[in-house]
Amino acid sequence: MHPKISIITPSFNQAQFLERTIQSVITQDYSNYEYIVIDGSSTDESVEIIKKYEDKLTYWVSEKDEGQSYAINKGFRKAKGDILCWINSDDCLKPGALSCVAQQLKNYQDCLWLVGACELIDELGNPIDIRKVNAISLSTFASWNTKWFTQQSTFWTRTLLDKVGQLNESLHYAMDYDLWLRMFTESNPIAISQVLAQYRFHSDAKCVKDKDKDKQLIEVTEVIDKFIEESLILNRYNLDEIMNLIKESRLNYAAVYSAEILHYKSKLSSIEDSRTYKILKMLSNLKETLRRKF
Repeated sequence: MHPKISIITPSFNQAQFLERTIQSVITQDYSNYEYIVIDGSSTDESVEIIKKYEDKLTYWVSEKDEGQSYAINKGFRKAKGDILCWINSDDCLKPGALSCVAQQLKNYQDCLWLVGACELIDELGNPIDIRKVNAISLSTFASWNTKWFTQQSTFWTRTLLDKVGQLNESLHYAMDYDLWLRMFTESNPIAISQVLAQYRFHSDAKCVKDKDKDKQLIEVTEVIDKFIEESLILNRYNLDEIMNLIKESRLNYAAVYSAEILHYKSKLSSIEDSRTYKILKMLSNLKETLRRKF
């Protein structure tokens, strides 16, 4: 029996790309899937495009919502599949992607998620590059700005999602990064060379807009700091691993952490209020506890 795969597409005013996204899903050579489209009350031609294909959709709705993360979670709650993913309304699945994912997760039955390669394309769909994925480790997340892998080519099991929970709806840029970190604490993913999706870079994409880049970096550092704090409290990793995670993340996001320090100085607040200080203090306390114990 082939596992059911649930694909969620959050949609909002991207009619120029949406039809290609829908077609990339409904033309897959894998029959046991469900496709859910959650539109946030688009004012362009998106709804007309969705209606054109509604007989191919398991469920769709167009109503005001609270943003992308909220829409994806709404889709997750509707989904019945054994394997899940989301594909944004400006991105596409590559032909054969679902068959490949089902087979890989069948071959590696202990694996709860996988990440494939992704084709980066421009606004017109012309190929730019292939984003390959290497073995995923703590270092991947500490150096996310250079070692990132694509959400479009990431798939996971219902079992794993039930363990870690849905997207953090307070995040608008790093919600996928936050989800991957939570998944990583439960299971290491397999990385495959197969190109599973297309990631479109265009002027209106959140990842491209210059004004959004600082917000993206801030959210990423907030997520990694929360992860480090929780890892210290829960003893997820040994001290060397935690120290390397702290050092690597500070090195890779030096500008953000420097700005944080300047913020506290400019506000004449104690540097002890900063996230960096709190983490290092927690680490110091843990080291002292271990020293006394042993």
